Amino acid sequence: MMKAAFRAGADAVYIGGEKFGARAYADNLNCDELISAIDYAHLRGKRIYLTVNTLLKDKEINEELCQYLRPFYERGLDAVIVQDVGVMSLIRTTFPDLPIHASTQMAITGSASAKLLKKAGASRIILPRELSLNEITQIKNEAEVELESFIHGALCYSYSGQCLFSSYLGGRSGNRGRCAGTCRLPYSVLGEGKLLNSKDEQYLLSPKDICAISLLPEIITSGVTSLKIEGRMKKVEYAAGVVRIYRKYLDILADEKATYKVDDNDYQELMDLYNRDGFSQGYYQCHNGKKMMAMKNEKVSFSGKSMPPVRNEALITKLQEAYINAEDALAITGRAIFRVGKEACLMLKYGLISITIKHGEVQSASKQPLSNDRIKAQLNKTGDSSFTFSELEIDADDNIFIAIKMLNELRRLALVKLEEQILSTFLRVDKKARQSHQIALTTKNHTNKAKVDMSDKENVTDSLECILTAQVETMEQLKALYDASDISAIYASVNIFNKGAFSESVKRYIGHMQKAGKKAYLSLPYVLRDNNDLTIFKHFNSFVDMGLSGFLAHNIEGYARLAKWGLHDKVVCDYQIYTLNSYARDFWQTKDILYDTVSPELNYHEIKAMDNKNSEMIIYGYAPIMISAQCVKKNVGKCSGDFSKVELVDRYNKKFVVKCDCDFCYNIIYNSIALGLLKEYRQVQELGCHSLRLAFSIESANETKAIAKAFGDTYKRYQEPTWQQSFTKGHFKRGIE
Repeated sequence: MMKAAFRAGADAVYIGGEKFGARAYADNLNCDELISAIDYAHLRGKRIYLTVNTLLKDKEINEELCQYLRPFYERGLDAVIVQDVGVMSLIRTTFPDLPIHASTQMAITGSASAKLLKKAGASRIILPRELSLNEITQIKNEAEVELESFIHGALCYSYSGQCLFSSYLGGRSGNRGRCAGTCRLPYSVLGEGKLLNSKDEQYLLSPKDICAISLLPEIITSGVTSLKIEGRMKKVEYAAGVVRIYRKYLDILADEKATYKVDDNDYQELMDLYNRDGFSQGYYQCHNGKKMMAMKNEKVSFSGKSMPPVRNEALITKLQEAYINAEDALAITGRAIFRVGKEACLMLKYGLISITIKHGEVQSASKQPLSNDRIKAQLNKTGDSSFTFSELEIDADDNIFIAIKMLNELRRLALVKLEEQILSTFLRVDKKARQSHQIALTTKNHTNKAKVDMSDKENVTDSLECILTAQVETMEQLKALYDASDISAIYASVNIFNKGAFSESVKRYIGHMQKAGKKAYLSLPYVLRDNNDLTIFKHFNSFVDMGLSGFLAHNIEGYARLAKWGLHDKVVCDYQIYTLNSYARDFWQTKDILYDTVSPELNYHEIKAMDNKNSEMIIYGYAPIMISAQCVKKNVGKCSGDFSKVELVDRYNKKFVVKCDCDFCYNIIYNSIALGLLKEYRQVQELGCHSLRLAFSIESANETKAIAKAFGDTYKRYQEPTWQQSFTKGHFKRGIE
């Protein structure tokens, strides 16, 4: 696939090794194969970017990451793509001249977060697929960093990195490269008890593939540096065919005299290679909509009619001949000199690089001399090497003899030296990198300094006061908790306050909380983008002056926006700003945040091995398992703009509440069952977390009160739980791979 993509016109390829890539089930390359791939690319003026775009655990970072990367780094790897800020910071320290591309899994949705990542060491930001052309332009203008954008291939329903659907339902985490594709399954939609979708439109979370070929001029004008085709785990013909067509039209764009118009036949070829219900142009020019969704999940033709899943054999044959089975040896020139009594000499040249090899003595022929044609034919047998002669001059005395074995060795030595000479410009040997890594490992201390012995209640009471906090998303939930004595702090969603009198509403909230002796926080939207109305931020400093304790940020853009207003030290990072490892926690602590949130994908033993004194842990709540720019309700009916809810029903009759955030225009899909760590309270308090959070989302006021009391009775007064509602333990017991 890599070779086919390069032959078809790709400038660079993202490829996975045996570890840490976002396609754990792909046919990834082993170490030797990956080194060969790097050499193959560099010989042809191409680039290899290694996928390290998953979240890593402490053990993996400490014992594997740098050792894994080192041979590729030293071979001249062109860049790594990363999701984990902990991984990014360690790579920046250990391999300072290795370019880092921030993965779309980081969900860098605005210019503030792009600036932050650039400052942290990212040379390129791979943008979320959801951004518009105008937003891309703004990020480019403000962040002044390389941008990469998806132009063709599969679209996730959720913002990348913000999906736990596969993780919660099957233990296969997309953050670890093991997504099970839960979004590609059929669902029904219920609204007020009524079925809202038809039986022939059940693939409600399955977007069409993007095809942005007609938008290439606008995409390039927006400031995008790199155009990305999503092609892993596809067939080799797909990689070759899609790259070929996009290369064709990029070359047309480069010709100022050419008119840019996409040929219908080329568009049909793209559809023949793969499509779900046809293509969409993605989010470049629209925020969401049914026309982007593969509701029926069928293959269609350019005319829009359904097609049987039959391969276009003529197209496949053409691609195989042109790109898959083709030769792509590098054309070199050579001059061979043979003088009797002297060493045989072969000089090779490729571009500006030239080498000379001398080997073996040329003898005078006692019988049949070796002709120039025979010498040339033998030297032209470059075989499996990377080269072929475009021109070869033979300068030889008459009546010479050279053993064929010696000619073969002369050619082999020359070709090996030429390849080494070309590749030598890419090699890195960095002793400082080795030393800095060893220092980092010897000074890093990941022992848990806040473990508590839970052998008896008295010891718990004396050693650690349990701080319970609550996150609320409705005014009813907020009011229900004003008098809840067990709740020490509340994170109230900005959405619940009167938009016409936002400042006054929040100030009243702060006043109520102060009277109740609680800390007041504001919870920011799950997604923030440059095109959102962000005027609420102008009030935040005055709220802090009044007594607001801080803010709960759900994404990196949220933190970066607050930092822009000088509020970086008032931020609690929610788990969507992932801190799966201690290195990521350290990264955010250097940003002066108040606390991070324990990742829900860690199990008890993994959490216990970490220092959690500056971390909050969620012990109750319906987990948001998808955050999407799409709107389920709109796609099966129409946009109502009223923050309404619908239910997704899967094939096992599990129901997932979908809530519309109509202020910031995204959907939240919640898990079908709430996380509840009541019976596990002893284990939870062993973890030494700063505080424990109850995350309310779809609960009524009465349910909110009852749940808060139940957890208060158990965690504050150590009463054995009597709550009858069934809970999921999430990953607390099992964890993820």
